[in-house]
Parts: sequence; C-alpha cells; structure tokens
Amino acid sequence: MRALNSIRSLRRPHIASRRAFQQTRHFHPTKPTPLIAEVLDISSSAIYGIHSLTGLPWACSLPLTAVLVRMMISMPFQVFTKVQARKEQDIAPLLQSWKVFYQKNPETLHSTNSTTPEAAMKYLVVNVKNKQKQFKQEFNIYRYWKAANLIQLPVWLAFMDSVRNMCGDDRGFWPFLNSVLQNWRSPGEIYQTIGPGVEPSLATEGALWFPDLLAADPTGVLPLLLTASVITNIRIGWKTRPNREIAELPLNEFRNEVFKVALKHFLYGLAIYLGYAASHGMPAAFMIYWLGSTNLATLQTYFLDKYLLSGSPLKSWKKIHVGYSKPALKALAPK
Repeated sequence: MRALNSIRSLRRPHIASRRAFQQTRHFHPTKPTPLIAEVLDISSSAIYGIHSLTGLPWACSLPLTAVLVRMMISMPFQVFTKVQARKEQDIAPLLQSWKVFYQKNPETLHSTNSTTPEAAMKYLVVNVKNKQKQFKQEFNIYRYWKAANLIQLPVWLAFMDSVRNMCGDDRGFWPFLNSVLQNWRSPGEIYQTIGPGVEPSLATEGALWFPDLLAADPTGVLPLLLTASVITNIRIGWKTRPNREIAELPLNEFRNEVFKVALKHFLYGLAIYLGYAASHGMPAAFMIYWLGSTNLATLQTYFLDKYLLSGSPLKSWKKIHVGYSKPALKALAPK
C-alpha cells in the first residue's frame, strides 16, 4: 500500500507539492505583533528575574514582584496626580470667591457696551476663565494631569497577563489585542500565542493551604480576600460626599455627585462578581499577585492622604461684618 502511494506521488509530483505548500501556508502560525510581544517579554523577564535573584518560592516572589512594580512605577504617578488634585482643590474656593465678586461688582456688569444679561454673563465667564488660567500657572497645575494615572494601566495589565500566562491561561488584554491585530493583518491565519507559557514549578512552590499555585483555592479564602481587598481599595480611594451634603448641592453638582456614588456602588458589585468568578477556577498564583498589588495600592492611598496631603484645603472667602459704636467714632473725630 505504501509502495502504491509512493508511485502515485511520483506520477503527480506537482499536485503533491501544491498540497504541501497549501497546508504549510494555511496552518503556519503568524508572528506576534512586535511591540506587544516585547511588552510581555519584559514583564515576564522581570517576574522570573525577581524569583531568581531572591531565591524565594513563587508564593512569596509573586507578591514581592507586585509590591516592587507598585513602588517603582505606579507610586510616582500616584503622588503626582494627588498633588495636582490637591492644588486644583485649593484653587476651587478662590475661583468661586472671584466669581461671586464679579457677579456683585457693578463695574463688571456694566463694563461692556451692552447691559443685557447675556453680555454680562459672557463677560463673567471670560473673567473667571482668565482667573482660572492665572491660578493654574501660579500653582503649577498641568493641563492633562488626570491622564497620568492611565500610564500605569498598561504596565499593570502586562504583569497580570504574564502571571496569567504562566498559569496556563493565554487570555488577557495584551493577548487579545495581539489576536485582533494579527487577524486584521493576516485574516484566516492561525496566530502565534505570546507569553512565557506554563511554569511547572508553580505547582510545587505554594504555601499554607494552597500548595499548588496552578490550581484554584478549594477553600474559597483567597477569592474572599480578593473581594474584600478590592472593596477596601474602592472605599478608601474613591471619596464621595455624604448624602446630606449631596441633597443641598446645586443641580449640576448634584448630578455629578449622584453619578459618582452610582459608579462607586457599581464597582462594589463588580468586586463581588470578581470574587465569585475567582472561586470558579482562577489559579492561586494569579490571585496572590492581584492581592499584593491591590493591598499595596490601598496602603499607598491611605498614607498619601494622611501624611502627604494632611493639611486642610483652603476655604472660600466670606463676607464679614465688623460692628462699631458711635461714641468711638466721635472720639476719633478731629476737634
């Protein structure tokens, strides 16, 4: 039978070569996107490097990696954004006071040629914007400081995806982005997975009640701790006003505060769902890395708010009335 097949292949060599070429072309995996592959390679090398340098088991080196990443990369951006937010909070009552001053100053209302309410309101807005620009220059407030926190997000996702890949799960943000770009570049081709792959030593370098870091926590303690850590992080890092103060705010500020409160409770719900999903097969290695990163972020927020920004913010100017007696004026009057 083999001889017959070989004879047939000799009779039609062009057909056999064409089939082999088609099979190779269709099933050959495409190369990963260079930038994404390099990002995950750097994060994976950092994880393995810390594990090798310290000589600690994975149950200790993974949380240590999360702590070092937070301290070296995330903390500078967190300090910068909190300082900028405090400066913007300090100039807010000054702007409000100047706004009241412009509204009650007759010269401001009649400084334009037209005395209509629309012209006065336009002049008021222009003056307040100029004051805001002046204060931001004096207080060194950058224009796009709020986007600084987003810079650390790709780094955090890269390390999370690397740990996930070491546990045998090739899902995640960066692998998903890699598959989308490869399907767009070469549709129909089988894309090559990225990441270090499964690390067998994770199965033997656990601790306490989770000796196998590749398996899920059978007791459910780690998912419960993860949910509690995320909820604590949201509660400390997401400041909202009390309900009594929200009810007394103007309409626009009332809507903004209600949206913040609703979003905060939505994140609480996501944290509970995260614990539920983690209890259904999430590897223990992934959970302990997430726990280390989240708890350190919570501690950073707490200590920065308590010690770095411990002073009370500025308050708005208030109109003060000074009482005096008429006999005192008579005594001061020239004789």
